[in-house]
Amino acid sequence: MVSQLGLIVAALLPMASGGFSEPLFADVEPEMIDVSASENEFAPLTSNFHPNIAGFNWVWGYDETDQFKDRNHGDKSVGYMVVDLDFYTTTFTENSYLLLVHTKTTAVSGSIADSSGQQGFDKKYDLSRLTVVVDCPRIQDLDNDYFSGRVVPITYWPISPNDDSRKIGSYSYTSEFGISLELNASVEAGLSTANGVSISGGAGASITIGYSSSSTVTAADPAFSSAEYDEDQSKYNAYFYQIDYARYGRIAYTMDTYSLYEVSNSTYGFNSNSFVIRFFVEMEVVRDMWLGNVFAHYETIQYSKGFRYNLGYNPTNVRYYA
Repeated sequence: MVSQLGLIVAALLPMASGGFSEPLFADVEPEMIDVSASENEFAPLTSNFHPNIAGFNWVWGYDETDQFKDRNHGDKSVGYMVVDLDFYTTTFTENSYLLLVHTKTTAVSGSIADSSGQQGFDKKYDLSRLTVVVDCPRIQDLDNDYFSGRVVPITYWPISPNDDSRKIGSYSYTSEFGISLELNASVEAGLSTANGVSISGGAGASITIGYSSSSTVTAADPAFSSAEYDEDQSKYNAYFYQIDYARYGRIAYTMDTYSLYEVSNSTYGFNSNSFVIRFFVEMEVVRDMWLGNVFAHYETIQYSKGFRYNLGYNPTNVRYYA
């Protein structure tokens, strides 16, 4: 499969309010992969390494590695990313289920790849920024006027240090069908743990989610930001996660994210327990950081992929909306 990639100069910048500017996927429609609920084919990394999350059923996963050439500095690669996505579901109410999207993105700059003995990488490139976006839109088949169930973003982690509204122990969610979900104050959600979440309870009762390491990223460099994209709630059910180095990161950085949604089974024309996920990642690398950033050269690379799970068929004339 050919991923949609681009070497561009624009960057996605956090706004002072803690939100984000127009999403990096505003003008990018990812390649969509249609997956049947009975399909058991998945990439080899996913088959071995997807986290086991108590209380959730793992339904599908995907992984891919991509290298990117620098258009201005010859044929060597500026770095590569390994992306790994896993989708989990669990019954929430009689009319809805919880969808948990776990992403694991490792960004390896040219300098790190070269120092580890890998061939064909430009050792002058270091990591500057990594952004991950997860979107769970509804889908409408415009030919038949079929549509999928309502999607409600619940919460996400890790969270930014200044996001007091979503600190563990202070955030709760009540379904439109009257079931409550509480975050467990005794344990928290993690950035780098493979088993970062568990769930207790079930349909018709309150559900508690617990975590195994800190839900708040407090490191000064790289700075971490996360937010729900709410500038246009008619288009996106998206969460953003971003790390940004003050100078450069000479490290292979791995970002784990968890995005939690409630999805209604009230579909028309599509199967119940169906959903759409759009995934976007942007890696920025920098070279020539001598004399501060006066002569710095940046390359920004985008990767995108979409997944349509258990729709029942593969519609071609569609729109995605919140």
